[in-house]
Amino acid sequence: MSVEDRLAIQEAIARYSHTYDSKDADAFAQLFVEDGILEVIVPGESSPTVRLSSRAAIREWAAQRHRLNAASQARHYQSGILFDELTAETASARRCCS
Repeated sequence: MSVEDRLAIQEAIARYSHTYDSKDADAFAQLFVEDGILEVIVPGESSPTVRLSSRAAIREWAAQRHRLNAASQARHYQSGILFDELTAETASARRCCS
């Protein structure tokens, strides 16, 4: 993968934070392909606590989380992006956030 590809992925990760934190479920879901998968793995756990496998499910999950947390404001801070797999067909990355 090229440097440009890596930067595009890092920008997508930044957009993830900005769209989620601004409570824009539609824009957040648009970051994923139609059959995209979102997994949430809690530190210390070996398997996902959340696994969603479509853009529609991701959008509904984000909208529900935003409704539940309407009185609070999330702020994601991304750092330490590690590419576990990076090919012309797939990308898998981990990042730290708080």
